[in-house]
Amino acid sequence: MTPGTSIREARAEDLDAICEIERKAFPGPTAYSRRQMRYLLLKAHGSSRVALHDGAVRGYAIVLHRSGSGTSGLESIAVHPGWRGRGIGAALLASAEGLCRCRGDHVLRVEVSEGNGAAIRMYSEAGYRSVERLVDFYLYEHHGTRHAIRMDKVLS
Repeated sequence: MTPGTSIREARAEDLDAICEIERKAFPGPTAYSRRQMRYLLLKAHGSSRVALHDGAVRGYAIVLHRSGSGTSGLESIAVHPGWRGRGIGAALLASAEGLCRCRGDHVLRVEVSEGNGAAIRMYSEAGYRSVERLVDFYLYEHHGTRHAIRMDKVLS
């Protein structure tokens, strides 16, 4: 991760910056709306983290916890396009995994577009394994497809 970058719990005042990153990372109808993002950040049963550099939010990760299941889901993770390739996504992912371990979860799960090669590589390099292909998972195309791959990581 780029020196000078830190990760902390997301706060209500981060919402505008997170929504901007969401719109840039997921253009068109695939992005969560401000209302949806506010719910995910502040009301859903989950945990959210932001990556900061020079006091500005450069990326975020949102994990939703499933009570009693031992499995949590990485709902969304994104890095501002101008800050990609600096290890921020991997650091956010590691932070999300740490949160899940502290909760006693055994698995972190993510669904990722089949067309998002960069994300699939990041998850694979972090120890995630493909467990299922999800045909027509998305309502709208993500990276040229509506299909997703479900990937799991067993947390030790």
